[in-house]
Amino acid sequence: MLWLLMHQRPERQGTDPLIPILGSAVSLVVLGAVLLVFYPRISAWMEVDRGPVVQSLPPVAEEIPLWTCRTEKGVALLIEPLTIDAENTDPVLDGMLEGGPYRYYRLSVYNFDRAEPFVLEVPAAGFASPEGGDPLRPAAARVRADLDAQQRTILLGLGATASVTVEQGHRGQILLVAPASMDARTAFVDGAQRYDRRSLPRLQLAHWHASPRWELFLDF
Repeated sequence: MLWLLMHQRPERQGTDPLIPILGSAVSLVVLGAVLLVFYPRISAWMEVDRGPVVQSLPPVAEEIPLWTCRTEKGVALLIEPLTIDAENTDPVLDGMLEGGPYRYYRLSVYNFDRAEPFVLEVPAAGFASPEGGDPLRPAAARVRADLDAQQRTILLGLGATASVTVEQGHRGQILLVAPASMDARTAFVDGAQRYDRRSLPRLQLAHWHASPRWELFLDF
């Protein structure tokens, strides 16, 4: 009996072959209707969303100017531009400072190997250049007197201070301003320190910011 059940003819057990065919046809019709109605909208949305993201990505090989000072053992001093677009500045920051619009630069201080805190003071006169012209000044010297406490806190968080104290293993920054681009200046000097111009690909500079090391800084 078991042998007969296992070997009975398959056409006795099957269902009507038209049922799966009709089911597949209905599924295809429904899927086609969904694609016909929604795909153009989804495609248009993806194109709109994708465009600005792709266009806003800068070339990773683009050379970024920066100025380094290596005279302080175990401490990396680095000036780099914050204003990427040569045609625009930052209207929000400009509105908090006197004398704008400005180009913005950042002086970063990395205390890698100095046990005592490293103190850096930038004079109000700023950094002069061998080429002459306007100096690179601390933004703290241009803060408007009528700012409220909240605006001053924002500026302080961005580094609008004339001095910074950096403990070992930490980083500090000072926000600098200039009325025009300083990217072609060969050096910045304040009497005690000299920052010489270098250039790095944007990707390499991004890697440095993600994982700063003293040895890498020496190779700039």
